[in-house]
Amino acid sequence: MKPGMATRFHSFQADIRSQARQAIWPHVVMAAFLIGAPALLPSTACAQDASNEGGEVVISILNGTTQEPASAEKLIILPETATHRPVAEDFEVSGEVNLGALVLEPSQSYIIEVISDGVSYFARASGRELQSQITPVYIFTTTSALTGVKASGMNLVIRRAETELEIEYLLTVVNESLPQQTVVGDPTSLELALPADVQLGEIEVMRGHTPQAITASSGSNPGWTGLAVPLPPGTTRLRLVASIPYPEQLVLRVGFNIPVEAWSVLTSPVDLDIRGTDLVPVDAPAESNLRRHTGPALSAGETVLLTLGGGSGPVITGVEVSTATPEDLARAADDSRGGGGLLKYWWALILVAIAIFIVLRRSKP
Repeated sequence: MKPGMATRFHSFQADIRSQARQAIWPHVVMAAFLIGAPALLPSTACAQDASNEGGEVVISILNGTTQEPASAEKLIILPETATHRPVAEDFEVSGEVNLGALVLEPSQSYIIEVISDGVSYFARASGRELQSQITPVYIFTTTSALTGVKASGMNLVIRRAETELEIEYLLTVVNESLPQQTVVGDPTSLELALPADVQLGEIEVMRGHTPQAITASSGSNPGWTGLAVPLPPGTTRLRLVASIPYPEQLVLRVGFNIPVEAWSVLTSPVDLDIRGTDLVPVDAPAESNLRRHTGPALSAGETVLLTLGGGSGPVITGVEVSTATPEDLARAADDSRGGGGLLKYWWALILVAIAIFIVLRRSKP
């Protein structure tokens, strides 16, 4: 082949390859779109949830003690989300309550709260369940008797803060009364052994969707603090924060007006000395700046004495004691597995890159 013809031939080949690449790119872009688009579009289930036009919701209020229809002062339905804005509420209700057609997300969890005799009772159901069946909520006859009520756990956290001791009680109370009844204060239902010079801070009951603040009063005997906490059947959790003047040594009484199956005490800093009858030391992580001891089971009204002294080491005031339930932890684990943003679509991006690489390789002579 002559030199001039060879040059024109190679130029012609280059033009062909350039045109081929230009023709291929629209197909590459289309392939990328087809691969990645499904991951970026809302799922069919989400679209169905958003288009829900509403369905009839019926709540049945029953007395769990007598198994008969019951009445209540208030009925509220709200989503189990951070906003907790009610989607429905009604007043002075009884028996089966028809709330009409409500627009609910089928997969969303909702809280049904019924307030009867000043006590809140709760149930949970999905939007789909609320719209497809009658949802029961149980209230209970009230009593002041503490029969069948106990503390399955009592955790006491003591931190030194300069001239004070910061004390935090974390209490798990179980009502196993038979027949099932709600224990109410007369005037108080629970009493803790606390010194007379204690300064009370936050007192919260953790039931339902948000913690509820309560107030304390004098107990039935000197040295006891009363808490008017309604105790429906099942578990009620409480948190009490207080402070006590600390003149380098202190004798603290620990006791509850109900039986305590198990209890423990955490102290900070680690050189805060603590002594008491039958206290058993338990290993704690060195970096936590905490010491932990467990105590013996206590009968109702029984008290033990803890002697505290010293504590010149650094004080950690931000120690957290988790009160999360197993359901909360499981929900948090599900959320973390879900990921966030475009990172959950990394697999689609990888497939797009592979498709582009293959097309470019095949386009080469």
